[in-house]
Amino acid sequence: MKLGTSINMFGDTRDGVTPRPWVDQTRDVCRVGFRTLDIDFYQAAHHGMIEDDLNCDNWEANVEAVGNEAARLGATFVQSHAPFNKKIFLYGKQPSAEYMEKFDILMRRAIVASGRLGIHWM
Repeated sequence: MKLGTSINMFGDTRDGVTPRPWVDQTRDVCRVGFRTLDIDFYQAAHHGMIEDDLNCDNWEANVEAVGNEAARLGATFVQSHAPFNKKIFLYGKQPSAEYMEKFDILMRRAIVASGRLGIHWM
């Protein structure tokens, strides 16, 4: 058995909202002994489309950087979580077209990122 965890265990700064870079999250999770990792892409769509490593112009470089850092540390990403927002259909309210367009972009990026990181399960 391999014991793993999600890098988002070290995902937020002290304010609880601002996301930390994936590379920093990966270093911290590996520092405490984990080498089987899960990466969560949910955060980009979570707090009203905050900017994070997926929801930014240089997202592909961020994917490459976290993959390289995990490899350097002897860690493997085995699972990811798609972007989501559990309040998206709260009380029957439909999200705006603009929100859904951005959500679609983030979902596609998460699929591409998972493939580049060698992840088999999303």
